[in-house]
Amino acid sequence: MIKYNTRTGLGSAMDEKARNKRDVFYKPYLTGMKCKTCRVDTVISFIQHPGYAGSGSIDPVYDCCCPEFERAIRARLTSAIR
Repeated sequence: MIKYNTRTGLGSAMDEKARNKRDVFYKPYLTGMKCKTCRVDTVISFIQHPGYAGSGSIDPVYDCCCPEFERAIRARLTSAIR
């Protein structure tokens, strides 16, 4: 199962940006996905982009149980964009 950590620790405005990104770009496409081999939760956390401190850019960090599941997540997101 995929869980989301939208608490960035950078204030309520950044937390709101993380929630918006989750609700628009991640939840609609990743709902129902789970790793069938590991059966461990995957956490997608949102952090401030490291190269642009103060820019307000939020990036996802995937904490997946296995590399195959991370590839499946990225593939589903990529196919949703096209």
